[in-house]
Amino acid sequence: MINADNNGAHRSISYRPDIDGLRAIAVSAVVVFHLFPGRVPGGFVGVDVFFVISGFLISSIIMREIDSGIFSYWDFYARRIRRIFPALILVLLATMVMGWWFFLPDENVLLGKEIMAGSLFFYNFLLLKDVGYFDAVYAQKPLLHLWSLGVEEQFYIVWPVLVALIWRFSNRRFGVVAGVAFASFILNIALVAHYPTATFYLPFTRFWELLVGAMLAMAALQGDVIELVFGKMVASSKHINWIRNATSVLGFTLVSGSIVVLTDGLAYPGWLAIAPTLGAALLISAGSVAWINQHILSIRPVVFVGLISYPLYLWHWPALLWSAKITRYLEPSVMTFRFSEMARLVGLENSTEIAAWLVLRGVKSFALLAAVILAIATYLLVEKWVRRPVNLQKKAWGLLSALVLILPIGTLLQITVMEQRMGGEGRSQFLKKYDMQSPESAYRQATVAAYRPECNFYGGRGDVKPVLAPSCYTASAKPVVMLWGDSHAMHLRSGLDAIQRKQMTYGKQLEVLQITSGSCHASLEQNALKTDEARGCNLANSLALKAIAQVKPDVVIIAQALGHTATNWSQLLTEVLRLGARHVIVVGPVPQWQNTLPRLIAYNYWPKAPVRLQSHLQQEFFEVDKQLKRQIINGPMISYVSAIDFFCDQSNACLVSIGADQSVLTSYDSGHLTPEASVAFVEARLEPFILGITF
Repeated sequence: MINADNNGAHRSISYRPDIDGLRAIAVSAVVVFHLFPGRVPGGFVGVDVFFVISGFLISSIIMREIDSGIFSYWDFYARRIRRIFPALILVLLATMVMGWWFFLPDENVLLGKEIMAGSLFFYNFLLLKDVGYFDAVYAQKPLLHLWSLGVEEQFYIVWPVLVALIWRFSNRRFGVVAGVAFASFILNIALVAHYPTATFYLPFTRFWELLVGAMLAMAALQGDVIELVFGKMVASSKHINWIRNATSVLGFTLVSGSIVVLTDGLAYPGWLAIAPTLGAALLISAGSVAWINQHILSIRPVVFVGLISYPLYLWHWPALLWSAKITRYLEPSVMTFRFSEMARLVGLENSTEIAAWLVLRGVKSFALLAAVILAIATYLLVEKWVRRPVNLQKKAWGLLSALVLILPIGTLLQITVMEQRMGGEGRSQFLKKYDMQSPESAYRQATVAAYRPECNFYGGRGDVKPVLAPSCYTASAKPVVMLWGDSHAMHLRSGLDAIQRKQMTYGKQLEVLQITSGSCHASLEQNALKTDEARGCNLANSLALKAIAQVKPDVVIIAQALGHTATNWSQLLTEVLRLGARHVIVVGPVPQWQNTLPRLIAYNYWPKAPVRLQSHLQQEFFEVDKQLKRQIINGPMISYVSAIDFFCDQSNACLVSIGADQSVLTSYDSGHLTPEASVAFVEARLEPFILGITF
């Protein structure tokens, strides 16, 4: 995130309002992408634009001061501290306070690590071990956006030193900088296909974007960039102005086109990042007198958004996250129901969908308004005061002390006292029981083992297996049951294993095969995307069809989390039977909760979990279940088994807990069944089909 002086002026660098206007476009793209992603699917490229602006402005300052012989490392970093730290400290403190009130103990431990990483500018490295930027898990990280600030500050740790060395020892300064930028770009290209998460977050694969701005700054040292490049070829000032305007139009087109056209399903940054990066460079090089720069980017409302772009960027993501957290306490299902009734009374169709849309838009609009107000207040009351030329050295030291000492110490205090504040050991142990985040969690280890990872091509962390264990797709005995799908097929394995063990006690054999891949539903078609997820999915579906043809299983069970209504069931089931399966069972969607079920109970119902809940459920899956009942007609060789009918009653109140004493939850997250719930469902609904067909 660009955080150079907002007035763009330092020493001999004159202020350019159009650069603030470009900042406004970049921050608006990012904010709208996070709040309303369908509106600007490529809004994430705003960060790339920020990197170019930052590289240009900060490098201009460094190079001019080195040329003048007045560069000081302390002065440089003191300016960075005064510019970056005030808003950052406010956001981190606010996040800490909100975590204190709305996070559970284990969440605050993770938040403490995030605050530490954010305050020390290595948040991007913290994210390297996690899944990608665009994945749903990131909806729970209030400081996610600080990764870009980490990249930027890591760049400015080494860049001033590198510039000083280049200026002292090389006569081919531009060539050296261009070479470093090219190496960073090539590294980005080489890694993005196989290591997309690392490529997105690593500073070395992002530095080239900042260096594009730096090279532009080097050219600007010689004068007007457009005249420098085209002056000898074009004598007329009229033609120079035409080229200037054309450059500006092309740059604006590349930036705006990237925002509108690119999507989060593409390998990024990679080659695609050239468009917004080059577009930003062209807009800056066109100069403030180009028509777009002067009449669009330099108008006062746009410039003002640029002036508050840094605090707006810092506030918008926490504002969205905390608005969603607060809304949870207002019971969104009840709010949706009331809006739905109002819509129905005035004769609107799809009243439930309209109501859900209104509630969601209301939350996001409130978050946007809160972020804008906080950004304006931060800019006017804090940032402008800090930049006043009074006690600059004391301000820098004070801010540095606050960030390096106060926040980490406060974070540690928060972590150590949260358990007592949030309800003591009982609730903490309850959450630890269902902990699926920590690799050391015994529950996680047991659940992962029950999912049979050796039979799963893709686990969600870039670990696509080239092959599965032979026991996953080859059978040594009959009868054979084959499980095919994604993680919602995997969570049925505990129940199938229970049936298998039961049959063994009767002296009977039951072979269970499994071919699965995370986020992949059964399909006859290949996924054209080049992501790890798509690659694992293609491997799984190809192997499943081949195994059905070779093994000819007695029962094929198909289950998936999403994509039920998009699947051509008639075509798929016909092909599975043609390949040799005796019977196909399609398992419908399980109840999906609006929050992870353990946290929902811990937040709202602790210490007594209700047996059933009608609220907090994602209502669309009830309609999906009804559609599947109409599409998949039960017959001698095809069966549809509704998980909704097992877990939910006629009023759509769904089981929260299960077992003789109702002490075990049905889901460890928002929809995956616990092993106990899997056994209960499979024994009650699938076992009769399986035994009736196979024995």
